[in-house]
Amino acid sequence: MEIRLRWCVRALQYRCHQILDASGSHLVSKPASDNDNYVSVYSRCSSIDGNEKSLVTVGYTTLHDPLPSELVLIPGHERNREFGSSIRRRQYLCARALLRRMLQDWTGTAAASHELTLTEEGKPVCIGGPAVSITHAGDRVACSIAEPGDIGIDLEFIDECRDPMKVANRFFSAEESTWLSTQPSDRFFMVWALKEAYVKAIGRGIFGSANRLRCKVVPPDIDVMTMKDRMRNFCLYSTGDGFLALAATEDSLADVSIKLWDPYSDQFAESNEFRLLAMSTGLAK
Repeated sequence: MEIRLRWCVRALQYRCHQILDASGSHLVSKPASDNDNYVSVYSRCSSIDGNEKSLVTVGYTTLHDPLPSELVLIPGHERNREFGSSIRRRQYLCARALLRRMLQDWTGTAAASHELTLTEEGKPVCIGGPAVSITHAGDRVACSIAEPGDIGIDLEFIDECRDPMKVANRFFSAEESTWLSTQPSDRFFMVWALKEAYVKAIGRGIFGSANRLRCKVVPPDIDVMTMKDRMRNFCLYSTGDGFLALAATEDSLADVSIKLWDPYSDQFAESNEFRLLAMSTGLAK
């Protein structure tokens, strides 16, 4: 009960003008069990193409061969881009179709009309539009849109073949590595997802920039120890054996809408697949 109340108070601080009931913007459900320290929060915002927009929208879909109805959303120079592997091409086209479909609903202008480019560091930018970010892992593709400010998203699945401490000792701070050595192995993937989302938001690569953010995750809190940029907010969701992380420069992550896109019906649907695990307290001002 104490954990649930902490989340309700935190959400109310940002959205106190809304009524939190069965017809409102957020429904807070009980933890999976009495021993479950994770907090289950089901974001119930209006549809992406509805009249009300959340400050941050996340859309995701399952990796698949793009449909003709998706390809028409993508300009020719993107559709005809060459890749070294078929899976990389599917990831790219699925992500572009999803992002452009989300931008169409967000802005009210045609999906193919948006000008998308990349910075020198590979950060996607929608010219004259909201901040965007893309991630793909396993059989999932996800995109995020935010306005105002910058946004970063990352999806990581637990990889039993990866040696977490070997990676942590190479790329993380000594304090983070020491802490991780005393934690369950899934904590590494939580921290890695947050670092990936962070560097995507600031437009840098993970290698050489991982230490710009130093943090620990003890649900329901993300303890930000050191940060060299103006990121204000972080949140972390769980999905089966993986984690979805968001990083934002503005106070926007208390209002996140997560939607599953079905390209066959071209519909976005409410999703309770993602459970909110942890959120930062906004240390960096």
